[in-house]
Amino acid sequence: MQSIASHEKSIIELIQLLIKGIMVNKIDGKKTAFEEVLHTYSMLSISQKQQTEEYWHCAAAWLYFNDIRSEKIELWLVKWQKFKNQRLGKMPKWMLDLAGKSEISWP
Repeated sequence: MQSIASHEKSIIELIQLLIKGIMVNKIDGKKTAFEEVLHTYSMLSISQKQQTEEYWHCAAAWLYFNDIRSEKIELWLVKWQKFKNQRLGKMPKWMLDLAGKSEISWP
């Protein structure tokens, strides 16, 4: 990733962690990857968070619906409602497709 701008490396890392969480078969591996997504997201700038919010929602939703609760996950429900309201209840198609092909559920 040397040719990638330094400010983009964290975004790429977050996306890679989400993909890892989706691809891994063991629950512990998924849990670890999705928790790392949340941690990486928390370290991003405001602009980077805006660019990656949908990925963060995917990881947080998996953790929430698999009863892996933390303060960050409880706050997710509030942010999820805001996310849905901003989009008039319509989710991006890729997020619906992802849920259908993985173990991610939406409230």
